[in-house]
Amino acid sequence: MEKRVALLLSGLPRQWRTCLPTQLSLFRDVPVDVFFHFWDVIDESEKKELLDFLKPKAYAFEAPKDFSSYDTDPAFTHDRINIPSRMASQYYSWRQVAALFAPQREAYCWAMRSRSDLQFVATLEDALPYLDKNKILLYWWDEARLVSDIFALGDAQVVYQYHLLFDKLHDYAAEGVLLNPEAMLTHHLEKMPELSAFMQTSPVYFVRRPHMENYSIEACLRENPGRNKWLDPEVVASHKTFFHKKDGSEGETYVECFKNGQLTRLSEELTPRTR
Repeated sequence: MEKRVALLLSGLPRQWRTCLPTQLSLFRDVPVDVFFHFWDVIDESEKKELLDFLKPKAYAFEAPKDFSSYDTDPAFTHDRINIPSRMASQYYSWRQVAALFAPQREAYCWAMRSRSDLQFVATLEDALPYLDKNKILLYWWDEARLVSDIFALGDAQVVYQYHLLFDKLHDYAAEGVLLNPEAMLTHHLEKMPELSAFMQTSPVYFVRRPHMENYSIEACLRENPGRNKWLDPEVVASHKTFFHKKDGSEGETYVECFKNGQLTRLSEELTPRTR
């Protein structure tokens, strides 16, 4: 088997012009092939530009789907803030890129789960020799209690299985798992008994949010990617819409309070501590 990496991209094609060049440069001595499933939210000229740049082995642009039934499904126990339909949309896109990759997965040593707005600041080829059968590189989330769902790199067969969470959502809910992105993924990975995970605490990437356009790399890396999303108007608007439908004006107030709490914590994390 030739040593190659399959880059599996999914979700919305955001910030790709800045971020995807860093992903294609992660492995200097190992070829990278791209597979993607993106929601069809960009015009034809940008699609052509994206295809010309990535030259994917397989791809799909799919019209956005309605996952609102997940918002009211009584099978799920919700957490405090995540929107079930947004989670379902993400996991569906994972499954679709996995389906594109499936016919060719035996040809790859490694695969990487990623998204188009993930910008890297260091290469990863030094990790590959340690990621043989059933091994995967992940990053901690929530003070090292859960797994981050932003990125994974490892054995191609394991990363393929990683992407199949969508079809397990109701099973995991029946097992009492909270409908929370990190909790669901952590449980999903725990269902792989042979999996050996390498956990890292210092990411070599960041999510390039819209407000970061004029940030230095150092400033981008300092921001917590879970908290700084509350600086994105689209995120705030979608959560207010969801919670307004659920709880009326009190729901919108709740989102505003949650957002302010997250941004306060973000500010505290960015403030240098003095002794």
